[in-house]
Amino acid sequence: MAEKVQDKTVELMDRAADALEAFAIKLGALSTEYGPEVVDAGLCVALIDALSIVGSTVVILLAGIVLALNTKRSMAWSKRVEPEWDSPAAAWGHIVGVCSIILLSIGVIRLFNPWPWVGIIEPQLWIAKRILGL
Repeated sequence: MAEKVQDKTVELMDRAADALEAFAIKLGALSTEYGPEVVDAGLCVALIDALSIVGSTVVILLAGIVLALNTKRSMAWSKRVEPEWDSPAAAWGHIVGVCSIILLSIGVIRLFNPWPWVGIIEPQLWIAKRILGL
C-alpha cells in the first residue's frame, strides 16, 4: 500500500515538474519576444493590485467609522425612546457597535500591513513576494 502511494506521489511530482518546465520554456520565449512590454505590464498589475488592497482598506475603515457614529446616534436614540438597556433599540445599538469594532479592527490591521505599501513604492518587491508565495 505504501509503495503504491509512493509511486503515485513520484508520478505526480514528475508531471508537475514537466508542466513547470514547459511553462518556463513558454515564459522564456514570451519574455524574449515581448520583454519590456511584459515587464511594464507586470509592474502596472502589481501596482494596481497593491492600490486595490489599500483602497479596500480605506473603504473598510470608512464603513467602520460610519457604523461607530451610527452606534453613538442609535444609543442616544434608544435612551430617549426606551431607557432600559435590554430593549430592542439598545440591542440594535450593541450589534452595530460590535460590527463597527470588528470593521475598524480589520481596517487598522490591513492598514498597517506593509506589503501593499511596498507594492505601491516598489512593485518589483511585491512581484517577488507573490512569486515566492510569502
